[in-house]
Amino acid sequence: MLHRAEEILRGLDSLRQDEILCDVQLEAEGERIPAHKAVLAAASPYFKAMFAGNFSETRLQVVEIKEISSLGLKTIIDCIYTTNLDLSAANIKEVFMAAHLMQMNDILDECKEWMKKNITNANCFTMLQLAERFTLEDVMTTVHDLIVKNFVAVSKSDMFTDISKQALIDYLSSDMLYTNTDEFEVFKSAKNWILANEIPSEGVCEILSQVRFGLIAPDKLMDEILPDTLVAGNRGCLKVVRDAMIYHTNQYTQPFCQETWKKPRGRPGLVVIPGGVRGDGFDTVNDTVNLGFFHLPDLHCPDPGLVFSGPLVYRSLCSVQIENFLYVFGATCNGYQNFTKRYDASTDRWIELTPIPRQCFAGSTMAHFQNEIFCFGGIPVDKNSTKVVGASRLTDEVYVYNIQENLWSEGTNMPEKSAYAASSELQGHVYVTGGVQRGRSARVYAFDTRARIWLTKPGMNHQRCRHVLQPVKEKLYAIGGTAENDVHCQSIEMYDPISNQWYILSVEFRETGLSSCVAGNSIYLVGGHLTPYDVYVFDVDKEEITEVDGTLPFSCRQSISAYMILPKLL
Repeated sequence: MLHRAEEILRGLDSLRQDEILCDVQLEAEGERIPAHKAVLAAASPYFKAMFAGNFSETRLQVVEIKEISSLGLKTIIDCIYTTNLDLSAANIKEVFMAAHLMQMNDILDECKEWMKKNITNANCFTMLQLAERFTLEDVMTTVHDLIVKNFVAVSKSDMFTDISKQALIDYLSSDMLYTNTDEFEVFKSAKNWILANEIPSEGVCEILSQVRFGLIAPDKLMDEILPDTLVAGNRGCLKVVRDAMIYHTNQYTQPFCQETWKKPRGRPGLVVIPGGVRGDGFDTVNDTVNLGFFHLPDLHCPDPGLVFSGPLVYRSLCSVQIENFLYVFGATCNGYQNFTKRYDASTDRWIELTPIPRQCFAGSTMAHFQNEIFCFGGIPVDKNSTKVVGASRLTDEVYVYNIQENLWSEGTNMPEKSAYAASSELQGHVYVTGGVQRGRSARVYAFDTRARIWLTKPGMNHQRCRHVLQPVKEKLYAIGGTAENDVHCQSIEMYDPISNQWYILSVEFRETGLSSCVAGNSIYLVGGHLTPYDVYVFDVDKEEITEVDGTLPFSCRQSISAYMILPKLL
């Protein structure tokens, strides 16, 4: 029967093409198209009302339709007679408007799907105008996503200057605006729009205040933006740019600046700096560092170039994340000198900081609170080999790094000598858990950052060293590690500061030498001795651990990981 219906439709189209039994001609823009009233009425509520109702068009041989183009009308009529809808960038607007007038919802739906699949940098503003006119929410969302991901490219379009001021502000204020870490291009795009639309002074400030000047290199601010007539002649813009220059001048205080003009653009992702260990468990030396950026939750690296050789040659790495900055501490291989470096994920830049003033140590642990980073314990590294010195040389030393002054000082020594412990801050106390002391330890100490004294806390239920400790929702979670005789600890423990007790959770995880980072209410567990290429996520609310899809492109034992806003991941 379906075949028979197709035969009938082909017959009707043949009659139309030969103008046989046609009882109406539809006219648009001076072009006439013959058709059959009954066929049109069967296909469109608009034509049914026109030809079956009490309207003058019922008796007319030629019906002019002024609201649509001849291209749109012809495409719709062809579709009625053939069921084939021929859509392209050249006719989508005309076809949609014709289908809207004729109340043909099936064609409208097909047009919307075509638009979502075929939006490009070249046609996005045309699509946006159409979507806004007819309130096509899903199409508007698709267009907006494309524009923020390709802003610099689409802003070079002739139609870019036709968008509204509010639309421009919405794009400029988006955290997802893709700049490839070059915010200067965003400034130039905003400037071109302002000049084309002859915006008054107060409007200029409203627009340019959305530019993240803190992400622009200081030489560009000084040489190209500050002298620009739009900025130099506008008091509000001048203040924002000068504040950004001060921000760059005081680079050590940057993590504590909360101004909108330095807020990073990008999407959250996983940053991984892999470490390495020999089979005997001692730290080994890597000749280069690979810095990987990965989408979550699938470990997709959007560009192989995002896994590259970075500036570090290292051993015995520790790290602390503050906002979108990653502080990395370790020792260089050639010369065995300590280093402290800071990575700014917002601008993809590294800077050198003052190294910790002591000999190279392995097995230290670090945590931060407000303006201070604490380095606890460790064991000296033998400069003539890759091994660490015996356990008798464990240290209880504490060093404190003042972030805003870029200075190290000696802190209050720990109650016991320790190495390979884990540490984290919670409610103004820095907790140091487990590690190697007199054998593997379950001991827990907390440093009161205000009183500057050590407190003894209830111990964990199990001994642990080379484990991770992370704070989530005002509780601490100890995961992984090994106990005496290198037996892997499978339990996960949670510390509640209100009850001052450790609790063993129902979920288990067997790994050591891993790294971790927090994202919302989840803890990402990266690499380790047993699964160096894998990443797991621990949901603290559900008390569930699941493996993240995909694998890392490099081995991660004794690695560093962080959850950061990464412009490269857009």
